[in-house]
Amino acid sequence: MTVLVLDADLPGDPDDRALENSHWVAEQIAAALASPTSTIRGVELTRARVDAELGSDAHTGVVYCGHGRDGELHQCREVLLDLANLECVGQRWFHAFACNSGNRLALSAASQVSAYLGYHRPVIVEWTVEGLPDEVLIILRDIVTAATLDLESGVRSRSKIRRRVRDAYDAWIAWREDHEGDQDLPLLDRMGLSALSRLYDCMELHGTAVRD
Repeated sequence: MTVLVLDADLPGDPDDRALENSHWVAEQIAAALASPTSTIRGVELTRARVDAELGSDAHTGVVYCGHGRDGELHQCREVLLDLANLECVGQRWFHAFACNSGNRLALSAASQVSAYLGYHRPVIVEWTVEGLPDEVLIILRDIVTAATLDLESGVRSRSKIRRRVRDAYDAWIAWREDHEGDQDLPLLDRMGLSALSRLYDCMELHGTAVRD
């Protein structure tokens, strides 16, 4: 059994900078998971392919990294997951590292799937990986992988997952305070990393196996 990673990184997308970073997140999650992973990326990622994968019994969980809206996950103009095929997630866990899918999609998942984790506001991924100090990269990896690792390990408590992400984020706050006023990190990177507070502030976790 594998974890399915849906990586919506697509050359030519008008928001390719954001997708470049969400692709990096997909790579970090795949590397951190204890389970073997199967990744679908770029032009191979289509609605038909998603439906086929969700129709199989090969995957225990799914991670999506890419664009999201209130009621859908999409790649450019193609909708990959919405209210029409959400129930196909079934008894798996699903983490949508994407904007706004913590609204209608997450709320609809409450009675249809085991666990769906999304965010009810935009997820900001504004940083430049190549320019980050090694210790900040380690912290960033912890922040963006924490929720998925909890889901993989069977955690279904909103408060526990939120606390784990918050703890990872607090390591960034501590680093920032220790380096206030120096030139170790550009302002835009600092702002982008600080915006990751939304990964716990705006987290929505719903499903038949979810509890407070």
